[in-house]
Amino acid sequence: MNMKNRREKISLRLFTNEEDMWYQKGFKELELKDFYQIVHLRLETLVVEQTRIYNDLDAIDLRAIHLFHQDEEGRVDAYARIFETGATIHFGRVAVAKDSRG
Repeated sequence: MNMKNRREKISLRLFTNEEDMWYQKGFKELELKDFYQIVHLRLETLVVEQTRIYNDLDAIDLRAIHLFHQDEEGRVDAYARIFETGATIHFGRVAVAKDSRG
């Protein structure tokens, strides 16, 4: 089963409370503002905070499911990408904004 078919099967509402703003989107479904905020969070958390110098963007972003949370102000404050390699599902680039951790 390919990732698109799996996405359809695992596509479910993570929370029933409308106040919890969790989203899962493919790359083409992301709005430019969402993608910008996701990249900003990833760079701030995974590169700057962890002082790991590497190119965060790669071709996996194009085929991954992007799972993210927006706070009350609409700011992306939590993120993970989900992708498939063969029969294995990977969770990567997991990041939570510093002021949202607790």
